[in-house]
Amino acid sequence: MSYLKLTEEWKTSGMEYNPEQTGLCNRIIFWEVAYLFNQINNFDFTILLEKLYWPELNYLSIPNTKGVDECRDDFWNGDKTLDFEMLLDDETFKLNTEINWVLYQQHFIEYYDYFFNYIKNFSSDRPLQLIDIKNDVLKKSIVENLNDVVGIHMRQGDIGTPEETIDFEEIRNKLKDKNLSVTERNELEQEALTCGQGGRWYETFKDEYYLKIMNEIIKVNPNQKFYISTNGDREKFKVFYDNFDILDYSTILHDIESEVDWSEYYLDYELNKNCLRNVTDLFSLSHSKFLILHSESTWSKFAKWYKDVPSINVSDEFDIYNYRRHI
Repeated sequence: MSYLKLTEEWKTSGMEYNPEQTGLCNRIIFWEVAYLFNQINNFDFTILLEKLYWPELNYLSIPNTKGVDECRDDFWNGDKTLDFEMLLDDETFKLNTEINWVLYQQHFIEYYDYFFNYIKNFSSDRPLQLIDIKNDVLKKSIVENLNDVVGIHMRQGDIGTPEETIDFEEIRNKLKDKNLSVTERNELEQEALTCGQGGRWYETFKDEYYLKIMNEIIKVNPNQKFYISTNGDREKFKVFYDNFDILDYSTILHDIESEVDWSEYYLDYELNKNCLRNVTDLFSLSHSKFLILHSESTWSKFAKWYKDVPSINVSDEFDIYNYRRHI
């Protein structure tokens, strides 16, 4: 059997892979593209991932996929690079199944919207919904603890980027000034929107946005539990822990962490040290009954897509009647 080899964006765009910013959901979305190509080609390939960059394979069952110890040049050298433009010209997406293909994540990004409109022709389900937790103890803890819980993704800015300091609300208020020159307006918009990798920075919403929605929800059920998924320090969220019944990844791992921790199999512990936390956090959020999400984050999007959970974006106006209908 031949292979579809997925490479990581950190190696192809000069970004630094680090334990605080592993791009898990971006990687999963890219994996979906490989799964789609494999499906079109009668699953004649096995999808290969580098274990160094996919430590989650210790905890997740990902179909038609396996991890290998080889990485970087040893992983992809000598194999044919998949040309996305060539595939778009052909539109059958049929590949030579006698050879191995290398898929570069950065080459795919500009065709993202096209491929995920195309994938709808095959199934109403997304490939990511086929991913499952390997360990029954961990899965049981997630399912039982998240029963009837409202999940919240409180995304903080990526560490070491302007997202940690940009005040989007202040910029929006400044942009309302009709006396701004064209140059001043462009500079403000550039500061808020443009990311060094060609994308856009994401807003970190203030506590008031979440508190407003949560206070409406407890009008429906005063005993409502909330699950907080965040890349921020717990100390920053004291107002939530003090005023609501809050769960987080530590709740799920309480009493079972030593039993489900497979960090001894990581190829680089320091690089992969947050892996169990990340898997637990993402799949706990995904098992909530209702979600309060960040509209642009792929972490939020995965949580919604995985079990098709009803949701609201934190920046949206909360409709209590609509909420009642969904729960």
